[in-house]
This record gives sequence, structure tokens and C-alpha cells, in this order.
Amino acid sequence: MALAKCCVLHLAARQHLFFLQVYLSWLCRTSQHKRLHEEVAGVSGKDAVNIICNLEREETDEVLLSLSAAFLSHQ
Repeated sequence: MALAKCCVLHLAARQHLFFLQVYLSWLCRTSQHKRLHEEVAGVSGKDAVNIICNLEREETDEVLLSLSAAFLSHQ
């Protein structure tokens, strides 16, 4: 999780949604909901949809539902 967070904070790596989706899905799986809501506050609607679609084949329904709820609460 620390590596994904460092990549999210890095200027060049931040441009790739992969690192953000790894970090956000890790926050969901570790039940860090407060931190998750803080992180998704700055994510655009377009990026949120892309992240959910990319994770659809990899994550459980619970993680996808938690991420979707977090994104929707900030839109």
C-alpha cells in the first residue's frame, strides 16, 4: 500500500490511474473508509468510472460497491 500511495503522490506516476485504483481498492479492503472518502474527494467523475470499470474483473462485489458509494457521495 505504501508503494501505491507514493506513486499516487508522485507527479509523473499520478497521471496513470492504475496506481490510484490500487491504492483506493487497498483502502477499501483494509476498511479505512475515512481515508478512502478523503482520497476520492479529488477524483473526477470520468476517472471514477474508469477505475470502477478497470477493477470490475479483479475485485469483489463488496469492494466495487464500497468504491462506488464513496465516489457517488462526493459527486
